[in-house]
Amino acid sequence: MKTALRIEDLSFRYPAYPGLPSAALFSGLDLELPEGGICLLLGKAESGKSTLCRILMGLAPRFTGGELSGRILLHDRPIERRPPFDLLQEIGLVFQNPSEQLFCASCESEVAFALESLGQPRVEMRRRVAAALKWMGLRQFRDRNPATLSGGEKKKLALACLEA
Repeated sequence: MKTALRIEDLSFRYPAYPGLPSAALFSGLDLELPEGGICLLLGKAESGKSTLCRILMGLAPRFTGGELSGRILLHDRPIERRPPFDLLQEIGLVFQNPSEQLFCASCESEVAFALESLGQPRVEMRRRVAAALKWMGLRQFRDRNPATLSGGEKKKLALACLEA
């Protein structure tokens, strides 16, 4: 089976702040995920789960500061110098509280938002939005405001956005 993501000897520490010393959030992290797999990242509070996701998406340390070392390969290509927009079609993140990442007036427009930002043709966008809503069992919520969904439905909508 092909490897989609490989992390080798990854270490990260946020910058020091007055009165708050800098300590390694994680050190020597190794991880391998197969192609086509879905990963659930679990851990104690403040253990670095969100930071690891931000690193994989190219957001940390680019926008947070800090020291990063190690190697991250996505489909056998290093991601360290790839900008976040270049990683969007391969890596996605659903927040613990998905309400923080939903902001459109309908579920359909929420799923279409990223596709519009990426300049997808309208015909392809419609096809992908419909397929993603169907995949998550949200087709009947197409016109509904995401704010009216339950917590689980919001997470499913965020997954539909990533799938599209």
